[in-house]
This record gives sequence, C-alpha cells and structure tokens, in this order.
Amino acid sequence: MLGMQHDLLRYYKHYVLTWQHPSSGLVFNRAESFAFLDRMWTTGIHQPLRLMRIYCPSARDSVFEMAHSAYTVMCMLYETVDSSSRNSIAEALADISRFVSVMTSDLESDRIAPGYISRYWYTITTEITPNVGRLYHHIALTALEGILQRTFYLAKSLCISYPFPDAHEAWMCHLKKLECRLNASPSEVAIPGSPAAEVSDHEFAVGVIEGLKIGN
Repeated sequence: MLGMQHDLLRYYKHYVLTWQHPSSGLVFNRAESFAFLDRMWTTGIHQPLRLMRIYCPSARDSVFEMAHSAYTVMCMLYETVDSSSRNSIAEALADISRFVSVMTSDLESDRIAPGYISRYWYTITTEITPNVGRLYHHIALTALEGILQRTFYLAKSLCISYPFPDAHEAWMCHLKKLECRLNASPSEVAIPGSPAAEVSDHEFAVGVIEGLKIGN
C-alpha cells in the first residue's frame, strides 16, 4: 500500500506540474472543472493515511513515511503552483502535520513541534479565507499550550460567518474540562510564562463558566 501511495502521489505531482505549464490551457481547464487538488488530497493522501491508521495501527513507521512523502510533495507543489491554488495546498499541509501530531505519541511534549507546524499552515489559510470556521476548529485542536487559545479558537469556529457544525461537540467537551478545572488548585494550572496580566487557566475557566451562566 505504501508503494501504491508513492506512485499515486508521483502521478498527481507530474499532472500538477503539467497543468501549471504555460501551454497547458486545456489541461488547466480540466483540472479546474474536476477539482483536481481536492481529488489529490482525498484519494492520494487523506484516504491512505486514514486506512493505514485504522487497519495498521502498529505500522507507525510506515504511516510516518507516508505522511512525510505526502508533505514533501505538497511543499514542492506549494512553491510551484499559482497563488490561487496555494490555499488548498496550505490546508492540506496543515492537515498532514495535524495527523502526524496525533500519531506521534501520547506525550503532549512530543506533539508540540508538529502542532506548531500545523498551526502555521492553518494560520496562512485563515489569512486568505478568514470566515471559515473549520480552520479555527483545527487550530484549536493544535493549541497545546493551555485552554486560553483553545477556548478562543473553538468559540470563533462557531461564531464565524461560515461556522463549523462539528465544532459544537468539541466545544461542549471543552466546557466540561473547564468545569473540572474549577475544582483544581490555581497553582496547578497556571500558564507557564504567562504575560503581564497574572491570569491562570483556573481564573480563565471561572470567567468562562460564569459568563455562560449569566448568558443563560
């Protein structure tokens, strides 16, 4: 399966390079009409990674190799394609990095680096399409520093012009975690290196929960 995915990505890459050639008018029109980049992401990257994760959970090295191959190809395409296509590729790069972050380890410290990379690409996409809630939901999933950023981005994913409905369940689970933190000691959940305002996760949790009670 790994070899098939490498071959498929290579075919997709060559097609995209042909599509970007100045003399490829007809090829470009076909690529646009068939949403080629979306197909490339779905059949060439997302589905193979998902299948490997589900049916071969012990083959973690192969999954990482597959993800690395996909990330390399998409980075090359990001530098090659025109600006109108870069947003889709940037989101694909963010999704690959988020997948690696989830698969890396159960330890949060091992997920920080791929999480930062994922958030970087998602941030680029939000600069182009700032009204898409799905992107802010995914940024929230990579916010590992504390609940401040996660709460902000989850709320934004539901309050934006095009909200992400699936974020509602994540938001409710997040609120439950906030309520659990209300019973913890503030010193145990303080944000490391918090800026000038002496704000802790505990105090922020209290503010969010109390605000929701007032709103209801």
